[in-house]
Amino acid sequence: MGKVKRQARKHSNHHDNPSTNKSRVIRRQHSQQQRPQPTKGAGQQASQSGQQHARLKVPFTRYDNVLLVGEGDFSFSLALKRLRKAGRIIATCYDSKDVLATKYPDVQKTIALLESAVNDNGESANGDEAEWKGLSPSPPGSPIADTGLDQGKAPGAPPVAVLYGIDAVKLSSTHKKALRTHAPFTKIVFNFPHVGGLSTDVNRQVRYNQELLVGFFKAAKPLLSSPTRPARVHLDGDESEQMSEDSDHRDPGAVNGQILVTLFEGEPYTLWNIRDLARHCGLKVVESFKFPWSAYVGYRHARTVGDITTGKDRSAEGKRKGAWRGEERDARCYVLEDKDAPASLSPKKKRKSREKDDSD
Repeated sequence: MGKVKRQARKHSNHHDNPSTNKSRVIRRQHSQQQRPQPTKGAGQQASQSGQQHARLKVPFTRYDNVLLVGEGDFSFSLALKRLRKAGRIIATCYDSKDVLATKYPDVQKTIALLESAVNDNGESANGDEAEWKGLSPSPPGSPIADTGLDQGKAPGAPPVAVLYGIDAVKLSSTHKKALRTHAPFTKIVFNFPHVGGLSTDVNRQVRYNQELLVGFFKAAKPLLSSPTRPARVHLDGDESEQMSEDSDHRDPGAVNGQILVTLFEGEPYTLWNIRDLARHCGLKVVESFKFPWSAYVGYRHARTVGDITTGKDRSAEGKRKGAWRGEERDARCYVLEDKDAPASLSPKKKRKSREKDDSD
């Protein structure tokens, strides 16, 4: 539903002369219209393009232990892995492995890339110089350094753990045992949550999806990291020595974990009132930002009902058309934290300094 632009209400002081104000406004508008606009050159356009790309917010670091909930065809999981931003990734989906294959015919190829210890070029992801000491990552020269493996795993262990049949509202109950070896998490991500179905009853869909979000918030909250319950993160040898010798070097995993939920903009998603739902669950929205589709190369929005290949929502060639192209719609990511969480022990300035040194 589009928004009607409300005309600005005219305000005037009884001491003012309305006609004088009107002429003053007209003169100002005329002067603005006469001002010449500079012509954009190729260099300026390239600069603006680079600035726009730099503004894309990817809220992950190599110190993150990320749980992805409600994955469909796992294209986001693969895109995040290729970014090499997150330290450890655990990708989960609601469907069983067999049901998943019927919904998304190409999903097995994606899962193979997620679980493989080689990169997309077929090269070894670990190299001959890799040293595995506890949770230490691959050396800096490794193609997928900092992807994260469990303690004691061999170099060929899958860099991304894939779990099937994980219900987002039962993370802390039914699936507690399955997630115990990976928790706690610095980030728990649920992109485009939806109960599914093709119902056109808006009120019913809003109510069901609100119940889904509330159940997810309550289940995810106990799995978040905190200063007193740090997540297992990957440190190189120098960082481990600094933490043991210098009390100023805090554990990067000792941070307040965050829940990230991405929703499409506009109705009916605004009717879900995610901020109110979060508040009732003891959470707070600390920030929100435009979801950067272009940052996650290869990611496309997968419908809960699966990859539709027939029917009125497909062209003759079986390609998606119309409203099915979710990745062409604007979306917003909401970042939530426990509203009663204690202050983080890990200074942000020191973490940023370490990340800057690593990128040099």
